[in-house]
Parts: sequence; structure tokens; C-alpha cells
Amino acid sequence: MSHSFLIKFTIFYIILISLVTGIDNILISIYAVQIFHLGNLGVGFFYGALGIGLVSSYSITRHLKKNFIAGGLSCLILEGIMLILLSFSTHAAVAFIIFVFTALFSGTCNACFNTILMQAVPLETRGTFFGMIQALSNSLIAASMLAAGACVDLVTPRILGRSGGLFFILISIVLVILFGFHKKKMKENKSEDALH
Repeated sequence: MSHSFLIKFTIFYIILISLVTGIDNILISIYAVQIFHLGNLGVGFFYGALGIGLVSSYSITRHLKKNFIAGGLSCLILEGIMLILLSFSTHAAVAFIIFVFTALFSGTCNACFNTILMQAVPLETRGTFFGMIQALSNSLIAASMLAAGACVDLVTPRILGRSGGLFFILISIVLVILFGFHKKKMKENKSEDALH
């Protein structure tokens, strides 16, 4: 980890996203029941949309051969935009379509960053590494869901959903800046090596 920027960068992404993902997880049921008044059928309806989106993400990820960071961050921004649009949706059918695209971008984004880790982490430590990352991610998501559940009593679900979308976009901007600084530093180091 100490020698790999890509591993550190991806772990940073996982930590930040896990801290926000809890908002989306609790809002699925709240949108179905409280906003669109569809009851349990609506919950299944929206989870079905997420399933369609995740399965459909394969059609994108199987064509990705390079530029995984650019692809992942682009999908992260699009996912945030979808969550913001969802908070303004007034029709269940529109919300269903937005959920499909949200999961599509989320699945593609996760595939990009998982591919980066698969390429960067040595085979002999891959199992342990991914197990630790999954444990960390699940713990942070649980804490995020607890905090989001408390926030539902303070703000409306739509405002909370909008905030979650904005957090996704903000995280992607922070990561783009961080990656840009790294590329600039790499270019400067190459220039110095060339001079010597």
C-alpha cells in the first residue's frame, strides 16, 4: 500500500463512498412507502430496478479495457446526478427509470475500481486484502445507514436524497483533483529524471 498510489486512491474512494451509501440504502424503502405510497410492492418495484441496472452494467464494463479511473469517476458523477434527479421525481415510473440508471452507473463505477485493485494487489495477498476492505466498507455503510436514519427525523427524505447526490458529486470532484495532482507530480518527476 505504501508504494502504490492506485491502491491508496481506491481505498480512499471506498471509504468516502461507504460513508455516503447508507443514505441511498435507507431511502429506497422510504421513497417507495412515504413518497410514492406504493407500500411493500413499491419496495420490490424499486429493488427490481436496482437489479436491472446492476445486471445491465455488465454491458458497459465488458467493453472497458483501460482508463478505469476516468470511467469510474465519470460514473460516480452520473450516479450523484441520478440521485439528485430522483429527489425531484414526482412519478413512480420515472423514479423506477432513475433507479435503473443509478444502479447502472454504480455497478460500472464499482467494477472500474475493483479492476484497479485486482491489477494492483499481488495475487498472494489478494484474498486477505479484499476481505479486509469488504469488512471496512460494510462497517462504514452500517454506520452511514444509522446516521442517515437519524437524519430522516430531522429533514425530509427528498432533501436527504438530494444531499446524498451532492455528496457523490463532491467526492468525485475531490478524487479528480487528487488524481490530477498525482499525474502532475509524476510528470514533474519524469522531467527531473530526464534532466539527470
